[in-house]
Amino acid sequence: MLLRHFYFAFVITCFCCVSARAESLPSQLEAQADSLSNLIYLGAEQIEGRRYYLFPISAETTYSVVLFSFEPGNRYEHWMAIFETAEQLRENEPTKNKFTLVAVQVVGKKSWRAIEFSRPDFSYDVRKGDVTITLKTTENTDDDASNFPSKRSRAIYTLKRSFYGHVLNESKNNP
Repeated sequence: MLLRHFYFAFVITCFCCVSARAESLPSQLEAQADSLSNLIYLGAEQIEGRRYYLFPISAETTYSVVLFSFEPGNRYEHWMAIFETAEQLRENEPTKNKFTLVAVQVVGKKSWRAIEFSRPDFSYDVRKGDVTITLKTTENTDDDASNFPSKRSRAIYTLKRSFYGHVLNESKNNP
Protein backbone atom coordinates (compact mmCIF):
# COMPACT_ATOMS: atom_id res chain seq x y z
CA MET A 1 0.00 0.00 0.00
CA LEU A 2 2.79 2.41 0.94
CA LEU A 3 4.62 1.62 -2.29
CA ARG A 4 1.49 2.46 -4.30
CA HIS A 5 1.25 5.90 -2.60
CA PHE A 6 4.94 6.54 -3.23
CA TYR A 7 4.55 5.65 -6.92
CA PHE A 8 1.52 7.93 -7.27
CA ALA A 9 3.37 10.84 -5.60
CA PHE A 10 6.39 10.23 -7.85
CA VAL A 11 4.26 10.30 -11.04
CA ILE A 12 2.46 13.50 -9.97
CA THR A 13 5.79 15.18 -9.10
CA CYS A 14 7.31 14.25 -12.47
CA PHE A 15 4.24 15.51 -14.32
CA CYS A 16 4.29 18.85 -12.48
CA CYS A 17 8.04 19.33 -13.08
CA VAL A 18 7.75 18.59 -16.80
CA SER A 19 4.76 20.92 -17.16
CA ALA A 20 6.51 23.79 -15.39
CA ARG A 21 9.69 23.25 -17.40
CA ALA A 22 7.89 23.36 -20.74
CA GLU A 23 6.08 26.60 -19.92
CA SER A 24 9.04 28.59 -18.60
CA LEU A 25 11.82 27.43 -20.94
CA PRO A 26 12.84 29.93 -23.64
CA SER A 27 12.38 28.30 -27.04
CA GLN A 28 15.69 29.74 -28.28
CA LEU A 29 17.58 27.94 -25.51
CA GLU A 30 15.85 24.66 -26.25
CA ALA A 31 16.71 25.00 -29.97
CA GLN A 32 20.37 25.70 -29.13
CA ALA A 33 20.49 22.69 -26.80
CA ASP A 34 18.91 20.46 -29.48
CA SER A 35 21.54 21.56 -32.01
CA LEU A 36 24.37 20.97 -29.56
CA SER A 37 23.01 17.54 -28.66
CA ASN A 38 23.00 16.52 -32.32
CA LEU A 39 26.59 17.69 -32.71
CA ILE A 40 27.76 15.66 -29.70
CA TYR A 41 25.96 12.34 -30.39
CA LEU A 42 23.24 12.30 -33.01
CA GLY A 43 20.26 10.36 -31.64
CA ALA A 44 21.96 9.05 -28.49
CA GLU A 45 20.63 11.59 -25.98
CA GLN A 46 18.18 10.60 -23.28
CA ILE A 47 15.95 13.64 -23.93
CA GLU A 48 13.80 13.06 -20.85
CA GLY A 49 16.95 13.41 -18.74
CA ARG A 50 17.98 16.83 -20.06
CA ARG A 51 17.78 19.59 -17.44
CA TYR A 52 17.84 23.37 -17.83
CA TYR A 53 18.79 25.78 -15.04
CA LEU A 54 18.63 29.57 -15.50
CA PHE A 55 20.73 31.86 -13.29
CA PRO A 56 20.07 35.58 -13.79
CA ILE A 57 23.00 37.70 -12.60
CA SER A 58 21.64 41.09 -13.65
CA ALA A 59 18.62 42.59 -15.41
CA GLU A 60 20.36 42.06 -18.77
CA THR A 61 22.43 38.89 -18.31
CA THR A 62 21.51 35.28 -17.54
CA TYR A 63 23.67 32.16 -17.47
CA SER A 64 21.94 28.92 -18.44
CA VAL A 65 23.35 25.55 -17.42
CA VAL A 66 22.11 22.59 -19.46
CA LEU A 67 22.85 19.02 -18.33
CA PHE A 68 22.71 16.24 -20.94
CA SER A 69 22.78 12.45 -20.66
CA PHE A 70 23.93 10.37 -23.64
CA GLU A 71 23.89 6.59 -23.98
CA PRO A 72 25.73 5.68 -27.19
CA GLY A 73 26.08 1.90 -27.15
CA ASN A 74 27.00 0.19 -23.88
CA ARG A 75 28.14 3.30 -22.01
CA TYR A 76 26.89 6.63 -20.73
CA GLU A 77 28.23 10.17 -20.70
CA HIS A 78 27.02 13.28 -18.89
CA TRP A 79 27.74 16.68 -20.43
CA MET A 80 27.30 20.23 -19.18
CA ALA A 81 26.80 23.20 -21.50
CA ILE A 82 26.79 26.82 -20.37
CA PHE A 83 24.98 29.48 -22.34
CA GLU A 84 25.04 33.21 -21.73
CA THR A 85 22.33 35.61 -22.78
CA ALA A 86 22.49 39.37 -22.69
CA GLU A 87 20.23 42.03 -24.08
CA GLN A 88 22.29 43.33 -26.97
CA LEU A 89 21.82 46.28 -29.25
CA ARG A 90 22.33 45.68 -32.93
CA GLU A 91 21.69 48.68 -35.16
CA ASN A 92 19.52 50.27 -32.45
CA GLU A 93 17.33 47.16 -32.30
CA PRO A 94 17.23 45.28 -28.99
CA THR A 95 17.71 41.54 -29.31
CA LYS A 96 16.44 39.58 -26.32
CA ASN A 97 17.16 35.98 -25.37
CA LYS A 98 20.09 35.49 -27.69
CA PHE A 99 21.77 32.46 -26.17
CA THR A 100 25.48 32.12 -26.84
CA LEU A 101 27.29 28.86 -26.06
CA VAL A 102 30.29 29.77 -23.90
CA ALA A 103 31.44 26.31 -22.69
CA VAL A 104 30.68 22.62 -23.07
CA GLN A 105 32.40 19.71 -21.35
CA VAL A 106 32.03 16.07 -20.32
CA VAL A 107 31.33 16.03 -16.57
CA GLY A 108 30.67 12.31 -16.03
CA LYS A 109 30.84 8.96 -17.77
CA LYS A 110 30.96 5.20 -17.26
CA SER A 111 33.80 4.03 -14.96
CA TRP A 112 34.46 7.62 -13.78
CA ARG A 113 31.48 9.32 -12.16
CA ALA A 114 27.78 10.05 -12.54
CA ILE A 115 26.27 13.45 -11.90
CA GLU A 116 22.99 14.11 -10.17
CA PHE A 117 20.69 16.07 -12.43
CA SER A 118 19.54 18.27 -9.54
CA ARG A 119 19.92 22.05 -9.50
CA PRO A 120 23.64 22.89 -9.30
CA ASP A 121 25.02 25.43 -6.86
CA PHE A 122 25.85 28.64 -8.71
CA SER A 123 27.84 31.68 -7.69
CA TYR A 124 28.96 34.77 -9.58
CA ASP A 125 31.96 36.94 -8.66
CA VAL A 126 30.89 40.44 -9.66
CA ARG A 127 34.42 41.84 -9.35
CA LYS A 128 36.12 39.25 -11.61
CA GLY A 129 33.13 38.17 -13.70
CA ASP A 130 33.84 34.50 -12.86
CA VAL A 131 31.12 31.88 -12.44
CA THR A 132 31.41 28.84 -10.14
CA ILE A 133 29.15 25.83 -10.70
CA THR A 134 29.08 22.91 -8.27
CA LEU A 135 27.50 19.60 -9.32
CA LYS A 136 26.60 16.77 -6.96
CA THR A 137 28.25 13.56 -8.16
CA THR A 138 28.79 9.92 -7.36
CA GLU A 139 32.26 8.63 -8.22
CA ASN A 140 33.52 5.14 -8.97
CA THR A 141 35.80 3.47 -6.43
CA ASP A 142 38.01 0.44 -7.06
CA ASP A 143 35.28 -1.85 -5.70
CA ASP A 144 32.44 -0.45 -7.84
CA ALA A 145 31.07 -1.88 -11.05
CA SER A 146 31.62 0.56 -13.93
CA ASN A 147 27.95 1.59 -14.12
CA PHE A 148 27.37 1.84 -10.36
CA PRO A 149 29.51 4.52 -8.68
CA SER A 150 29.07 4.74 -4.91
CA LYS A 151 31.27 7.53 -3.46
CA ARG A 152 29.36 10.79 -2.98
CA SER A 153 31.30 13.86 -4.06
CA ARG A 154 31.11 17.23 -5.81
CA ALA A 155 32.53 18.54 -9.05
CA ILE A 156 33.41 22.24 -8.95
CA TYR A 157 33.77 24.11 -12.22
CA THR A 158 34.90 27.70 -12.69
CA LEU A 159 34.03 29.67 -15.81
CA LYS A 160 36.52 32.51 -16.24
CA ARG A 161 36.42 35.33 -18.72
CA SER A 162 39.57 35.70 -20.76
CA PHE A 163 40.84 37.67 -23.72
CA TYR A 164 39.71 34.79 -25.98
CA GLY A 165 36.25 34.35 -24.47
CA HIS A 166 35.46 31.97 -21.62
CA VAL A 167 37.54 29.16 -20.11
CA LEU A 168 35.92 26.34 -18.08
CA ASN A 169 38.15 24.54 -15.55
CA GLU A 170 37.41 21.89 -12.94
CA SER A 171 38.92 22.19 -9.47
CA LYS A 172 41.24 19.27 -8.83
CA ASN A 173 40.77 19.32 -5.05
CA ASN A 174 37.11 18.31 -4.96
CA PRO A 175 35.99 17.05 -1.54
